[in-house]
Amino acid sequence: FCPAPEHASANSTPINGQISRISRYEGDRVRKGELLFQIQSYEFGNMVSDYLQAYAEEQFQTNRLNRLKQLVKETISSESELERAAAEYQRAVVSTKAAYSKLKAVGVADHEIKQFVQATEFEPELRIYSPIEGVVEQIFVEQGQSVNALEKLSRILDTRVVLIRGYHSPDDARLIHAGDSVTISKRENQEILLKAVVSSMNPGLDENS
Repeated sequence: FCPAPEHASANSTPINGQISRISRYEGDRVRKGELLFQIQSYEFGNMVSDYLQAYAEEQFQTNRLNRLKQLVKETISSESELERAAAEYQRAVVSTKAAYSKLKAVGVADHEIKQFVQATEFEPELRIYSPIEGVVEQIFVEQGQSVNALEKLSRILDTRVVLIRGYHSPDDARLIHAGDSVTISKRENQEILLKAVVSSMNPGLDENS
């Protein structure tokens, strides 16, 4: 048997950097969303810096636009000034969205992005979390090791659900369909029965191939 589909996960780093911390090791059980690695990266630091600058500019342009709207109402400022302020505000919004999307693309959660805005300083470290619940089967890196984008970090298996391959004669296979409920017994101890569901059928396979 092997891990069932969607119950195994190979984690990789989305950016270049250096492994600054490994929180879980081989054999450790982890929950979904639990911290696995921290990666120190200047590339990530630049991404956060770009977002903070864009966010600050958007806040400035928002306040400026609101002030000009009031001044136009009081006929102190002209409509053309308001139009220019509105255009600059829209550019600031687009820049913030672009910087935000880059952070989301490397796996940064919304609450972490909010923490960047509120913090007076930050460490340029990207946190890698477990996408599933399971057991750490293998760690491919060491603390202090430099890694490149898309390099594998670990593999996690959720052993609560496994995929078992069975073989049948063509005559028997015609009676079995995906979604059918089945009972599996061990050859050495047929009193132990496991309830299961057929997930797929492949007529091109046999026990020898």
